[in-house]
This record gives sequence, C-alpha cells and structure tokens, in this order.
Amino acid sequence: MAILVQSNKKPSVSYPEQTGSIVTFNSQYAGLPLKSCKVDIPVTQEGTGDPSPDNVRNFVGVDSLDFSATGKNLFSYDLAIRDGYWANGFFGTNVIVPKENAGGWQYIRVYVEGLSSVTLSGFDTTDGTNCAWLSSENPNDIISEFNSSNKNGTKTVPSGAKFLCLVIFSIKNNSTTYPNAQLEIGNTATDYQPFGNNKLFTFEQTVYAGELNVLTGIFTATHGVVDLGSLNWIYVGDGLFRTPIISNMKTEYSPNWRCEIYSVTTATDYSGWGNKPNNTIGFLSTYSHIITKDDRYTDGNDLKTALNGMKLVYELVIPEVINLGGMEISALQGENNLFASTGDTTVSFIKIGG
Repeated sequence: MAILVQSNKKPSVSYPEQTGSIVTFNSQYAGLPLKSCKVDIPVTQEGTGDPSPDNVRNFVGVDSLDFSATGKNLFSYDLAIRDGYWANGFFGTNVIVPKENAGGWQYIRVYVEGLSSVTLSGFDTTDGTNCAWLSSENPNDIISEFNSSNKNGTKTVPSGAKFLCLVIFSIKNNSTTYPNAQLEIGNTATDYQPFGNNKLFTFEQTVYAGELNVLTGIFTATHGVVDLGSLNWIYVGDGLFRTPIISNMKTEYSPNWRCEIYSVTTATDYSGWGNKPNNTIGFLSTYSHIITKDDRYTDGNDLKTALNGMKLVYELVIPEVINLGGMEISALQGENNLFASTGDTTVSFIKIGG
C-alpha cells in the first residue's frame, strides 16, 4: 500500500500489519525498519479428504525456510538449489546432483504462490530448455511447462503453483550468465533492479507447525509429532484402543490434533467413543488417554505394528523455542516484497518521528 507523507524530513509513518504468502507494499522512504516480521507455518498434509487406512495423508515437514526481502525483482541466483543442481531428464525424472556433475545446467526456483501474473525480462531465450510451474519444492511436482523461447514476457501463474522453476545455463564456478535477469509481479516489464536480501533458516530437526520471528531468528514450535507405532496400545473392546497421553501434549482441544491415518474427534468416555465412526482418534478425558477406533484389530501389538510410521501431530502445552539467528530488514524506497518459501508472512513497520 502507498503511504502519503507531508514532509521530506524525518517521516512519521506507521504501516498497518499485512499478511500474505507474498507481502507487497510501497514506501516513499528507504531505511524504515520493520517493527515485526513473522512467518506462520501451519500443519500441512498431502492429499485431500478424511485420513483413513485407505487414504493416508502424510504430513509435510519443514527442514529449512528461505526468507527474502527484496524490491520488485523476485529473481535471484542465491535462490538456486543450495545443495546441488537439478539434473537428469529436464523435467522428465529430476534429481538433485552435485554441481560438479550437473554439466552447467542450474535450476532456480522463484516463489510465486498467490500471484496471478509475473513478467520476466533479461533471460536468454535460445538455450533450448523448458521452464516449469511447480506445486511444491519437489522438482517432479510439475503443473505445466513452457519452452525457453517464451521465457521473457508476461506469464499467467497457474492455479496451485508455488514455484516457477527456471532452467539457467551457467558454468560450474557459479558465475552468472544473465546479469540483468528480472522477474516482477504484474504484466509490465520495467527497468532492472538487483535482488535484495535472502536468508536460509535451517531447523535443528523437522518441524510441523509454529511461528518464525524473522528479525530475531526465534522459532516457536507450537506442535509436536509422535509415531503412533511407537506407542503401546491396549485393546478395550468394540474396536477401541487406548494409550497414555504424551508429555507436554495439549489435550483440551484434541480436534486441533492432526493424524495421517485417522480422522480426529473427541469424547469424554467409552460410551461416547462407542458411537464414533471407525478410523478415528482423539482424547479420552476420563482416563487422560489417547484413544482410537480401528475395528481391523483386536490386539494392541497388531495395531502397533500397523501404525508404524504413521504420525500424529498435536498442540504443545509449552511451545518449544529455537534460536536460529535473525535477519535485519529495512524498507526500500518504492516497491517492497517479503516472502518465505513456506507459510504466510506477517509484517508491520515501526513509527518514526513525531
């Protein structure tokens, strides 16, 4: 949004909080520091519909997160795959290989989730390779492709696209071949502007939900995860099994739990659970137990074996805090874009001056 300021001296500006997969705003002044910048990572599962043994919906964990603070140009060589280049198949069957084995082809992802159109300029259109819209970070999750001869110009972002993957030919010492390459939001190509700043936040272990304070680097994990096959299940009849709750598990709101193989529900006692549909899981408050209904089994050990590798994500009573090191961000003059490789970004700016 544009902020009108009546003086060219030190401004008095207060930006309202904004949230989105990509937060875009305009500033008349450079150097306004962010008051806050957070990334919310929600619990995410693959697939659709209610989880069941016939419809397992695996969780999508997060091992690292890229955060970018830039102007109008969303393209950066720094956003290339960090541990290698994509190779083998050019969107046939793609794998990540070390750059010394990649033959100079480099695949660079640009985050486009939530955008309707983008405009590319300054790219080589004669290298004979394809570019692809991806629904995830997996190089094989392709929605559609277009040839490099059409690399420049305005592109409509297809529904469900999270990244645009551009194939770039660059020699193996990482020198760049397109010094004025630019990708910007909207339908018009404008003068080149260098990319801004980027930081890779790497988690100590896979996380499934929480909030990252980008400025301080503090990540607050709001949810924990347990392999249901690691628990000891007791059969209590009528397809019902129970097991003691887990340390630091918030039980009052078990509908906020998420499971890969069962739908989540709740009831206070066994009689209530007897009326629940099959393939459900939740909290049994009478005994402070986790309870599930799965009439395929009548033995706890058999259920334990069947649930090996199946995860339950649950809210924590006391969130876990991890310090990943922060990132300094100030507004640029003109268009600003802030985004993370996963989750929604929320930003606001400090009031300066009188």
